[in-house]
This record gives sequence, structure tokens and C-alpha cells, in this order.
Amino acid sequence: MCWGAPTRFVNDSNMSDRFDFLEIGDERHVRRAPSGASRKPLWDTAPAYKWVTFEIIGKHGAGVGEFNQPGGITVDHRGNLWVADSMNHRVQRISPTGEVAILGSRGSKQGEFNNPQAVAWNRGSKMLVLDQDNHRVQIFTLEGQSVGAFGQSGNARSCFSRPMGMAVTLDRDVIVADSGNRRICRWTRYGRPAGFLGTAGNGLTVFGDPQGVAIGPDGRIYIADREKDCIFIFTRDGKPERKFGAPGRGQGFLSEPQDLALDSQGNLFIAEAGNHRLQIFDPQGNSLQMLEKVGPGHEDRLLTPCGVAIGPDDSVYLADTGRHRIFHLRREET
Repeated sequence: MCWGAPTRFVNDSNMSDRFDFLEIGDERHVRRAPSGASRKPLWDTAPAYKWVTFEIIGKHGAGVGEFNQPGGITVDHRGNLWVADSMNHRVQRISPTGEVAILGSRGSKQGEFNNPQAVAWNRGSKMLVLDQDNHRVQIFTLEGQSVGAFGQSGNARSCFSRPMGMAVTLDRDVIVADSGNRRICRWTRYGRPAGFLGTAGNGLTVFGDPQGVAIGPDGRIYIADREKDCIFIFTRDGKPERKFGAPGRGQGFLSEPQDLALDSQGNLFIAEAGNHRLQIFDPQGNSLQMLEKVGPGHEDRLLTPCGVAIGPDDSVYLADTGRHRIFHLRREET
């Protein structure tokens, strides 16, 4: 199994077969939009950041560059965006120049997927894919060659039950949100189980429905709990530190946090599926900004965003899962 032939989107009349870019801001940072793509500002943003964005437009579908409920996303050191195209049972890789390659198809064999939910770069030469309904993590080279897997269905130490989120630590351990078993599993880079975070009996760290996993620039481990509407924080070595968040719709509250990511300054970006928004917190847990829509129309509202990632330049990628699209948000602090 390896990547399909990359496809470069061109400016033609088929909206599903190309990427359109939607950008505003300093021209020094702008990629030129194809003809027909409009330019307009983001709406309903607080003054914490000035945003510019380009939008990847791909209608609900199964073609190259189209998505069916995209879930977890990540960006590797080369600037490639990796997308767990969940209900298409594949992974798509999008290069900074717009070339798209497809990895995998539906199945349970090596290199095949059944509802992949997360992707994570191992800070080396490998990419990991969380293959949810096959209850495993698959390992690939950056060129798309399948080189291994770990995990199986069950509740034993080496098993998963519908795992949902995943991240790689600074030491290259793999942290997996084993959602069906209500636990967080730690695995070594060699695919060996290495214990759990948040064992039952500790009131601070008992999970309801753990989903997203993120690693901070200092190595801290962050877990989004969709059922408890909060974020759990662990030290680099996996000791419980604190949590924040409470259920609600106002700024600073959370509803079904699905995924999260941290920028180089330690600011936390949370994709809230229940509140249909992206919310940004500073390292102390204070809410800085909320983003619910990118234009004035109903279709411009976010719908069940389930994936967020930070690029090497601290730009933000957001999977607007319910509308089968991904936004790339560039920001400038004011």
C-alpha cells in the first residue's frame, strides 16, 4: 500500500475538483486566489487576533480533495496537511502547493482503514493513523508505505475499544484516547503498551468520554473530555496536574470538546462539536476568542468541528466536519 498518484488542482469549472483560496490581509502573506473565488473577512471574531484565511472547498463526496466527515488532522514538518477522511475510509495528504494524494481504502487488511479518526506525525520519518473501527494504530512512512500496526479490539492492556484521539509526545511515545474503554493509553514508539494516564479512583482524572489529545510545547499532555465538557492536563511524565472547563455556551464554557491543539506560545485551540465553534484559551485557561462562522450566511457557520491542528508557522487548520470542509486560518496578533 502506498499513496495514489498526486493530483494538482487546476482552475476549471468543476468546484469539486479544485481548491479555492479565500484570503484577506497583508499581501505579503497572500496566495493568489483562482478566478471566481471571492474575498471577504471572517465574521464574529473577538479583537484578540486579526485573522486571514483560505478555505479548501470540496463538496461532500469521495473524489480527490472531497471529504466525508473529515475528523482528525495534522501537519508534518514539511507543511503537508494530513486528513483522516473518516467516512471515506482513507487518509488524504495535501501539500503546501495543493497536490493531493490518497492513502488506503475500506477494509481490515494492512494499509486499509475502517473509519479512521486521527493522524499524528511521530516527529521522525513515520505517520500514525488511528484506525477506529479496526481498533488499532497503523504506522506508515511519509511516502505512504505501511510498516506496522499495534492494538486490537478489547479491554486488555494491549487493546482498544473505538479509540478516538491520538498524539505523539516529545519523547515519541504515543498517547491514545481509548474512548470505548474510558481511558488514556500510553505506548512506546516501538508499539509496546506503557500504562495508562488517569486511572480510576483519582477524582481529578477519571474520564467520561476522552476524545482529542494534544502535546504542548513544554511536553504537557492535554485531553479533551467530550462527556465532562472539560480539558484534563498532565505533566510531561503523565502525572495529573489540573483541569479546566465547565458545560455551557458562553465564552469560557465548553460543549462537547472534540479536539485540541497548542501553538508555540502554549495557547490552546479547542474544536467544540457541541457549540459548533473554535475557542482559544491562553496557557492559564482564560478564553481569548471564539470563532463560530466565516461569513454572513447560514452555510458559513461551523457545523460540528471535530479536528484542529497547528502548522509549523502557527497557522491553524480546522476540520468543519459537518460541512465536509477544512479551513486554514492565518492570524496576526494585534
